[in-house]
Amino acid sequence: MLPVTTPGAEIVFEGTCNFRELGGYRGADGRHVRRGLLYRGCSLDTLQSPADRTKLESLHLREILDLRSAGEAARQPDAAVSGAHYQRICGMRYADGSEMDFSPAGIQRIAAEKAAYEAKAGHPVHDFYWFTDLYKQMPFGNPAYHELFRLLEEHRVPLLFHCTCGKDRTGIIAKISATLYEHQVNIIDISQNVMEDVFAMVMLVNIDKCTVDFNTLIDLLDKDGEELGMKIHTMHEDIFDAMHKI
Repeated sequence: MLPVTTPGAEIVFEGTCNFRELGGYRGADGRHVRRGLLYRGCSLDTLQSPADRTKLESLHLREILDLRSAGEAARQPDAAVSGAHYQRICGMRYADGSEMDFSPAGIQRIAAEKAAYEAKAGHPVHDFYWFTDLYKQMPFGNPAYHELFRLLEEHRVPLLFHCTCGKDRTGIIAKISATLYEHQVNIIDISQNVMEDVFAMVMLVNIDKCTVDFNTLIDLLDKDGEELGMKIHTMHEDIFDAMHKI
C-alpha cells in the first residue's frame, strides 16, 4: 500500500497521469472509505518503466476492470499485472446498449449519433450538453457498473477501474470528428496520449473527398479548438514530409 494522502490525490507514475486512489472520502453517515481498496486510472500500456511496474505491483490488485471499447483495448492492450484478474466491459454505450467506440473504426458512428441527436432536438447542440445527457444515462442498465459493484460487494479488492487516459476526452474527439464527418473527411487513424498532464491526440485523415478547400478546413478546426479551449494544429502531408526531409 502507498503512503496515506489526501482523498483523491494523484498517485504519480512516469508513464501516465490522473491515477488516483478513491479511499479516504467521507460518506453521508460519517464513515470513511477504506484506503488501499479502490483505484481509478488510465490504460496500463504506458506503464513500462521498472519504477512504474514496481509501484503498480505494490498495490496488490486483485481485479482490473477495463472500461474502454473493444477497439481501444485492441490498439493499446493492458499489460498483465501479477495476481490481478483482468476483464473488459465498455462503460460508454449508446441508447441501444452497443459500445461507444473511440477508436478510428467507431468515430463515424459517434458523429452520426450526434447528428441524429441534433435532428431530434431540432437545433444544433453543443457537445457539452450531448455528453451531459449521455453521462446521465450511463449508470442505468450499464453492465460495466453492474460488474464494478458486484466485485465490490464480493470484496474483490484492491480493484482498479480505468478508461483510456483518465480525462474527459470524449467531447474533444466527438467535436473534431463531427466537423470532419460533415465535410466528408475520412479518419484513417487516431493516437491518444497524456504528456505532462496534457491530453494530446494525433489524427491522420484523408481529404480527397473533402467538400471545402484545405484553408477553410483549417479555419473550421481552429474554431473547434477555440470552443474546446485547446489548440488544433492542421498540417498537410506534403509539408509534414518536407519537414522531415530537411
